[in-house]
Amino acid sequence: YAASIQNLQSAALAMPPACLKGTGSSQAMKSLPREQFIVAQSHIHPRCLGLFARKPVPRGAVLGPLEAPLVDQHCTGQFPVPLLTARGLQYFDLTDVNKCNWLVFLQPQKTCSSQRRHNLLAHQRGSQLYFRCTQSVPAGEELRFALNRWMARLARSGFCRSGVAGRCVARAEAGRQASVAALTAVRAQRLLAMARSRLSEVALGEQLARSAACSGEM
Repeated sequence: YAASIQNLQSAALAMPPACLKGTGSSQAMKSLPREQFIVAQSHIHPRCLGLFARKPVPRGAVLGPLEAPLVDQHCTGQFPVPLLTARGLQYFDLTDVNKCNWLVFLQPQKTCSSQRRHNLLAHQRGSQLYFRCTQSVPAGEELRFALNRWMARLARSGFCRSGVAGRCVARAEAGRQASVAALTAVRAQRLLAMARSRLSEVALGEQLARSAACSGEM
């Protein structure tokens, strides 16, 4: 592990200027948890920076959320990373390291070879994007992500142009509101039934009391 980290540190110092341009004092680099990760020249995309494990990362660990601006159309030449929002399908704009956190250095794994298989899976949780480790990542290895099946279908479908995603979100919200309204109506009916039952008991008690009083007078 020590040798791998030392090699990475040497590689980071020797990175070409094209890789380092604008990143040294960027928001992304400042937010990097340096005790766990290191940024160096990517093995997947040599012209880009990559994120490497300084210490072993266990399987099941979750990284995130990704912080970056959202846009309606993904940037040309950039791997599409989608997010389903109330506005429909949007994409993370990862072009400016001063507007993103350290997860911008993650590189997508576009091939499925056994030597270069992804070790992270991107998934949406609520309104944010996280990366879950699908296997243990040893120190010195580059972290590479892929989209889970649902997100990959979204990225390929072009939902944002057809407006389907927005309608799906609207239907889901309408369904939620309808469920709340139905539950409220059921509760109201139960309360009304309880009130009527109580009134019936009171009326019956009063009737029995009057009957008893009449019997006593006779």
